[in-house]
Amino acid sequence: MSEEKVKKLKNGVRVINCTPHELRFEDGSVVEPSGYLLQAKMLEKKVSDFVYEIRPVPTEKGSAELKEIERKYGNDILILGSAISAQAFPGRVKMIVLTKPRATVKEKICRIDKFSVYPAKEG
Repeated sequence: MSEEKVKKLKNGVRVINCTPHELRFEDGSVVEPSGYLLQAKMLEKKVSDFVYEIRPVPTEKGSAELKEIERKYGNDILILGSAISAQAFPGRVKMIVLTKPRATVKEKICRIDKFSVYPAKEG
């Protein structure tokens, strides 16, 4: 993984794409997948008959990838991942925000001025 995996958007925000999909941004930037996936797994806890609470948690590989990204690129980039990755790594992995909710695949354009994050767990 090299610095070319990090893309600077026109507003100066630097991002790395940790999803398996190409991300297209409203400034015309296209950010290819970096090769990192930040994988997580789902833990299940039985709540009652037929009902299970699920919680995304990091995998060992996903944790190692995230540490490598943070070590290589520092804290001045946004690490973009899936919703599951963002939940498994709260506060550290961000999600894209689309310009059009419920867009078709061809219309999926990411904003450059807004990203989402799950808050870091307290304690």
